[in-house]
Formats: sequence, C-alpha cells, structure tokens
Amino acid sequence: MKRLVAASLFALMPMPALSDTDCASLWVEVRSLAASFGAADRIGQITSAEDGWCNFATADATLSQRASVAGRFQIAELDNTRSVELEFSGQDTPLGPLEGRMEISQDTLTGAVQVHVFDVQGADGRGLRMNGQLHGAAFEDAAQAQEALADVAFTALSFDFIVTPDALGDLRIDFSDVTRASVDMALREVTAPQVSGQTKREFLRFVGAAPNAQGTLRATVEAAERRTVLSLVAPFFALGNAPSDDAIARAFEAALDSATLTVTWNPGRM
Repeated sequence: MKRLVAASLFALMPMPALSDTDCASLWVEVRSLAASFGAADRIGQITSAEDGWCNFATADATLSQRASVAGRFQIAELDNTRSVELEFSGQDTPLGPLEGRMEISQDTLTGAVQVHVFDVQGADGRGLRMNGQLHGAAFEDAAQAQEALADVAFTALSFDFIVTPDALGDLRIDFSDVTRASVDMALREVTAPQVSGQTKREFLRFVGAAPNAQGTLRATVEAAERRTVLSLVAPFFALGNAPSDDAIARAFEAALDSATLTVTWNPGRM
C-alpha cells in the first residue's frame, strides 16, 4: 500500500524538466528491455517535454506489418519507489489504431515490481483494461527480467474486455457452438464455488448478443494464495488447434485450481 500511495503522488507532483540527452539515456533502458522480449530495435526521435516527460517515436516490425508507435514516458523516484508511466498511440498496428497507458512502480530496495494501470483502447472503442496488482521478483537487467516475467504472480486480477461488433468479427469465432450445455461440459471438472451459476448465465448473455455485442465483458480471477499468471494461462496454451471436450475440461480445472472466476456482461457500457 505504501508503494501504491507513493506512486500515485507522481501524477500530482511537478517534475523537473529533462534534457534531450537525459531522455535518450532513459530510453536506452526501455529499448533494451523491449528488445529482450523480441521487439525490434528501431528507434526514432527521443526528445524532452515539460514536467519531466520524454517524447518518443519508434517504428517496429510486427508480424507481417509495420507498427509505428509514438508517445511519452516518465521515470521518477520517491520514498524508495521508482515509478514509470508510459502513454502511447500506434497508427499501423496489426489490430488497427491503438492508444494506451501503463503505470508501473518498483521497490528500489527489493526490486519487486507492481503494475498499477494497464489500459489499451482501439479507435472503434474496443480495448482491454486490467485492474489489480502483479508481483514480480527483483531483476537488475533485461536477461533477468525475462526470467522474472515467468514468475509474475497475483492474488486478484480483473480484466475488462471492451467488445465491439468489429472486434468480435476479427476473432472469427463461431458463437453458435457456444450453448449452456457446451459451457457446462467445459466446466464439468470445476466446482460451483469456483464458477457460479450466475457467472455462467452472464457469459451466455454475452454469447447471445454476439456477433453484434457491444459493451464490457469483465472477468475477475481471485486466488486463495499468490500464484503465477503463467499457471493461469498455460493450460489453455497447451490445448492445440482442435482440443477435445475432455482436454478443455482439464484445462479449466488446472487453471482454476484454488481460484474463482467471476464474469459479468454490461451491454452498451464501454
């Protein structure tokens, strides 16, 4: 809580202006970390802005398209906390025009990292918001950061999927195959406290509105004790292209071990 309060103060505090050289030096850290996760090392112009912000513009090869991203970032320290704020917009990404914001703080004594804000939105309203805190191990360089990423843990995470008809069309999912019977079949190895009947009904309300659904689908996962994000998603990554009903059921059982899933559908709410 102390780190969260300290990090929130950065938005209210005037920060000293940096030079172009200062901004370029800070960007080296960001660039090196991004490159370690597979991002191309193509950097455009880095310039200083007001109140301690730095502007950046970069072009990056992503899949078969070129993604150009521009924005600003700020790095500051207060009360043993290092705060990084990043705002960006991309005009030529594989998902179309995107803009977003991320806020991260790091305990400078232990190196532990927490993600406080993650918000990405598209031009047609589609997007993703994440609430909650991720807890990462200490790391000192990009190589260690890759290892720490696999161990990022949580106790409660909430995802808002801002849904539009165009976004659903891009997913190319046949929602006609999703019925109450198929949902019950997929969750047959999961107990009622883990996924309630209300959660099933909310999800089916969303499915019933597809492919023209527009609104916010919220999914909240709460774990009895701290667990890694990888343990939540890995069972589904292992399913392959045409999983059997038994494989899907086992994936949900593994993902929701000692955890509960709550889903709500808010039509029209973006």
